[in-house]
Amino acid sequence: MHRNERHYPNGSGSVVAIMGHPLHPMIVPFPMVCFVGVLAGDLAYLSTLDSFWSRLSFTLLAAGLLTGLLAALLGALEAASLQRARSAGALWAHAGANVLAMIASLANLKLRWEAEGLWVSAGPYLSAVVAVLLLIGGWFGGSLAYKHGIGVSGRVGSREPNADPDLTPRGSADVAREG
Repeated sequence: MHRNERHYPNGSGSVVAIMGHPLHPMIVPFPMVCFVGVLAGDLAYLSTLDSFWSRLSFTLLAAGLLTGLLAALLGALEAASLQRARSAGALWAHAGANVLAMIASLANLKLRWEAEGLWVSAGPYLSAVVAVLLLIGGWFGGSLAYKHGIGVSGRVGSREPNADPDLTPRGSADVAREG
């Protein structure tokens, strides 16, 4: 496939869903917001030295880790059930970046728990690394959905191998796309 070609496969559907709505993409925003909030809280603490921000970052780290574990479990169940997902290289990049983000966040939480004063020197850097890893993981997660149709309703995409990618499955113009 050439660089400018588009590929809109049929959606794979989701096996971890409620009434057809996949759970993994519904949960993923929670840890992402928490972990980005940790970075914002760290930067706010460094600029104000108000302990509210360090406590907020600690709480967001814990919440991000808990919701991240749930998102990881749901994503792993989805990946384990779909051969199509496991064969996509984007899955392994998505999972790898997010696992590294979780490990770095766990280290960040441990550092804050055990060495309250030491976290100021390392915590914000760990938070920044996590934010970058989330961007990478999110990019590949989007690729799984938008390029590979993973976790997308089976009614989405073309059933014909040579179908026009600018048309919906019913043959009407895809109004979400701009020429």
